[in-house]
Amino acid sequence: MLGFNAGFEYDFYPDRKWSFITGLVIALEPVYNVHYHIKIEDIYSHFEEDLIDSFTSYSMSSFSTPILIRLNIQMKEKVFISFLSGFKVKFFPPYEALLIYSISNEDNTESREIFGLNLHSHDNLFHGSFVIGSGISIAMKKVLLKTNFIYVMNFQNTFEGEYQFGNLLTSPPTRGDYELSGNYLGLVFTVSLAKRKDK
Repeated sequence: MLGFNAGFEYDFYPDRKWSFITGLVIALEPVYNVHYHIKIEDIYSHFEEDLIDSFTSYSMSSFSTPILIRLNIQMKEKVFISFLSGFKVKFFPPYEALLIYSISNEDNTESREIFGLNLHSHDNLFHGSFVIGSGISIAMKKVLLKTNFIYVMNFQNTFEGEYQFGNLLTSPPTRGDYELSGNYLGLVFTVSLAKRKDK
């Protein structure tokens, strides 16, 4: 699933080889991206083909603070490559999600719930993760443009739960566990403003 992050960061030593970075990031949290395929023999006779569809959902936004160490290596006069690593603390209150899909017969006198998904996040308010990445920076007159690839690995799953198919005309009920780790590979664009020089 695609996600979106926005925020700001502060680099304590941007002009040195080693720097310390922190900030505040707001993220749109994914919940599920479900694709299903139900055969025509399992549904009412007025359906003319298999049921094939998908559902995607996002939860409320989370707030996180990165705590990162960055190594800057100058390649050319205004070009730098960097390697970063550290941790991220995310504020994400408990959240529940429910998805139910039903079908009805041709005259709508009968309805069947054929798919259900029940999810929840952990009870703790704060979630931790490990961050690693690398990137390239280009120094301009008043700003520093940075592009980083990062990988974020959570210490616990973002969502857990179960799904179930049932009330099908020929196939028996089936169920399974659902886990969303929340780990992701990200592309981060940053515009750093130069510090004002004292006159």
